[in-house]
Amino acid sequence: MNECIAIIPARGGSKGIKDKNLQKIGGVSLVAKAVEACLSAGFKDVYILTDSDAIRQEGEAFGANGNYIRPANISHSTSHMFALYKWFFETMLEREGTVPEAFCCVLPTTPFRPVNALVEAKEALLGGRYDWVLSINEQEHHPYRTVIFKDSAEDLIEPFVDVLPDVFWANRQELPKMYRFNGGVIGGLVRHVLENDEYNISKQLPTKVKGIEISSEESFDIDTPFELEIARWLYDAK
Repeated sequence: MNECIAIIPARGGSKGIKDKNLQKIGGVSLVAKAVEACLSAGFKDVYILTDSDAIRQEGEAFGANGNYIRPANISHSTSHMFALYKWFFETMLEREGTVPEAFCCVLPTTPFRPVNALVEAKEALLGGRYDWVLSINEQEHHPYRTVIFKDSAEDLIEPFVDVLPDVFWANRQELPKMYRFNGGVIGGLVRHVLENDEYNISKQLPTKVKGIEISSEESFDIDTPFELEIARWLYDAK
């Protein structure tokens, strides 16, 4: 199928926040916000991948397809996202005999992603120039300033990155901009999922990865009760 679908991973269990994916911001659950964002971006098919009946029902109520129930062995806190992709597309191929060309994964815990980032990701993947698309934002703390314990018994630390002192102590504005990927959108060609066991993205591979920059506020991620309250404050402030 020459199309791009949206998938929304949403486990039922959460250690940091009970029923995290069903928590509400502005009266709308995180799951519902993710579904609405995908539909607003023009995705015809949006799949909610969950092990929770309550989350499935919530997703379906807002227009998602809840026919793929996430297995227990890939529904715990240490499960890798790629394993979920692989299960989903292998199961889809078995059930329907075909899979889409591309997909965009949208995490409910990043509720402020701009819809235009989803549109750009979808169009980039279907345009044939890219293998993967990742939303990114500028690093809040520059990696050059990272330190590790050289000797934890003595509380001795040292820089993690091997740079000269004048670089390590440079002002932030003097350092090269660096970015991290976030949960706004993670998209790729389905064939890369079926052919691999992990993202085939590294400096050693010829894979073409497009970065879509969004702001730190747009990439805000919710993992703790404190972050949930910040997200609610951000929503009300806007």
